[in-house]
Amino acid sequence: MRGSRNRGESLRKRIHSVKHTYREQLRRWAQLPLETIRLRAGLAQRQLADLIGTTASAICRLEDADYEGHSLAMLNRIAAA
Repeated sequence: MRGSRNRGESLRKRIHSVKHTYREQLRRWAQLPLETIRLRAGLAQRQLADLIGTTASAICRLEDADYEGHSLAMLNRIAAA
C-alpha cells in the first residue's frame, strides 16, 4: 500500500510540474505582441487576415497596443492559424 501511495504522490508532483511549465509558457506567449508573433511566422497582415477569415485592418487594430476590443474567439482563430 505504501508503495502505491508514493507512486501516486510522485505522479501528482509530476503533473503539477507539467501544469506549471505549461502555464508559464502560455504566460510568456501571451505577453508577446501579436505583431511579433505574426512577424516570427513570416506573415504579412493580409496573409494572417486571409488565414483566419478577417481583414488586414482588423489585424492592424489587434496589433495596436491601445486597442482593448480583443475577443477570445478572434484570438483563438489566430492561435489556430
